[in-house]
Order: sequence, then C-alpha cells, then structure tokens
Amino acid sequence: MPHKGADPDDPPVSGLLCPRVLAEMGAFDAFPPVPGDYQVDGDWTQTYRIWGNSGRFRFQNKDMGCLTVRRVRSAGRIEFFVDRVLVNADGIEHISKAHIECRDDELATLLRWKLEVQFTDSSRCPRPELAMTLEGEAQEGGYLETCQGAQHRLEAPPPCTADWCLADVVQRNPGLDASFTVLEDLSKVKPGHRTARLRADLAEKLAA
Repeated sequence: MPHKGADPDDPPVSGLLCPRVLAEMGAFDAFPPVPGDYQVDGDWTQTYRIWGNSGRFRFQNKDMGCLTVRRVRSAGRIEFFVDRVLVNADGIEHISKAHIECRDDELATLLRWKLEVQFTDSSRCPRPELAMTLEGEAQEGGYLETCQGAQHRLEAPPPCTADWCLADVVQRNPGLDASFTVLEDLSKVKPGHRTARLRADLAEKLAA
C-alpha cells in the first residue's frame, strides 16, 4: 500500500537511474547540440548540470550546481581546468577550482594538481576562514599532498585518475576494460573502480 501522503502522480524511482529513466524524468531536457567541430581527443570545454534526485519520479528533483571541465592537450600530457559550484538547501555555495595535469594515456593518470576551495554564506558573501588550498604530485606508489602547508602521503594503488577526468576517459575510450583508483574531489582515495562495455543483454534491458 502507498504510505500516507504518497502522491500517485509522483511515484518513487525504482531500479537503476539508467539513461531511459533519466530521460523520462526530464534530466536531459534542453541539452545543447554537440558542436560540429568537436573532437573528442582535442581541446574542448564541457559544462554539466549537477542534478539531484529526491527518490521521486517527477517532483522535488532539482539543480544543485554546475561543473565545467576544460581540456587542453600539450606535449604528451593532458591538462584539465575545473570549475564546480555546489549549492546546498540554505543557499550556501561550495566553490572548487582545480588545475590537473595528467599523462596522455587511456586513464588520464594523475601527475599533479592544485585545488582551491571556497565557501559563501547564504547571502553569497565569502567565508575566508573556510577557504582551503590543496596541492598534490605523483610519487612512486602514491602521491604527496600538501594542504595548508602540511604534507601527507596518499596511498593510491595505481593507476589513479580523478573523478573530474572520467568524462574525458570514457569519451576517448568507449568500451575500455580497465580497473583503477579514483581520487574523488582530488582528496579522497577510492580504489576498486572499473570501466567496461555494458553487456548487450543488460543494455537492451535498460533501454526497454
């Protein structure tokens, strides 16, 4: 039985948030067309809407910010310039700006990075006491990270890439079967990730 107060016009989401379900929920509305001169392995800028799902199908889903990734290729390396803004329920903004250098390989393996984080209050006034600068550089078997002048070692099983680099990885290498570590937000080590081509039977099921 539906729980008390359930809206029959807004059923709960069940199953995976696959492309078909997301399209029905309106998550892909107003997508801009791909530029005619776009080259996946060239220089590009892509902007993503950060969209939050409340667990319901139609209502209470909302935009929570945006992410812009600019990719520049140079002399055996790939550079990413990242701008991300997250807005919470009280209107407080979490602003991240990053410059990431990676190897020009299948997984955009991390070489070094600089991340600057700022916050505003609900009136969009800066909160300088919450600001943070974080820098990292590859070392054998891991990374040396410097945060507000303090250094510590990140043990990250290779190969390691950043979550903000994955849009580039999957576009350049469709069907890539690889295991890797993700450095989430350039600060949290998340091992045990994998990319692989979706099985044909599962892809058909999700598209049905």
